[in-house]
Amino acid sequence: MPYRATFVRLLGFLRPYRVSLVVSIVLAVGSQAAQIALIWVTGRVVDQAIRPRDTHELWIFVWTIVGLGVVKALLMTGRRLISGRQALGVEMDMRNGLYAPLVRLSFGF
Repeated sequence: MPYRATFVRLLGFLRPYRVSLVVSIVLAVGSQAAQIALIWVTGRVVDQAIRPRDTHELWIFVWTIVGLGVVKALLMTGRRLISGRQALGVEMDMRNGLYAPLVRLSFGF
């Protein structure tokens, strides 16, 4: 139970980063959706293009897979950049919260 209270207290450091946290979550969900779409399209390639030997449809699927891969990479990159910036900001806020009371102490302390 003491971990829960500590966790809730630490979540308070995320308050200034609510918007970027939501954007990061949306990007993560989008990245996972792109991954699921990649798997789905790959299954369709086998069923609809390779078995009937339809090269035109195969190329459509290939470019779809390439496009989904690029979208997934962009979403993952955006999420990682935002999450990294959040982590550094939270770390700085925690450090400032720790050292601010120490700086205000008298020199003799």
